[in-house]
Amino acid sequence: MEKPDLHKFDWREIFNDSKGRTSPGKIVGFFACIVSVLVFGIASMEAVFTRHVNEQTNVILTTITMQSVALFTIGSALLAIRRFTKDKETPTDNNETT
Repeated sequence: MEKPDLHKFDWREIFNDSKGRTSPGKIVGFFACIVSVLVFGIASMEAVFTRHVNEQTNVILTTITMQSVALFTIGSALLAIRRFTKDKETPTDNNETT
């Protein structure tokens, strides 16, 4: 296996499968992880700074934090599934007219 050339790196290649096609599962998984980490961080900071305000706010922030962990789990599962499954064979049309 050859080393990747960092000067030729393209961000779009992150979301491509082994055949060069863009994988929707990788895109959704990646953005789900990014959004969940941001929401988790914001909700955690808000919970720390407003913990003395009111109990209902604390319950809402705890629920948001738990849901962001669930979203991260789903996103990372999507990335793992795409990583460990083989690409499907694309059907070819053998009925070419000459």
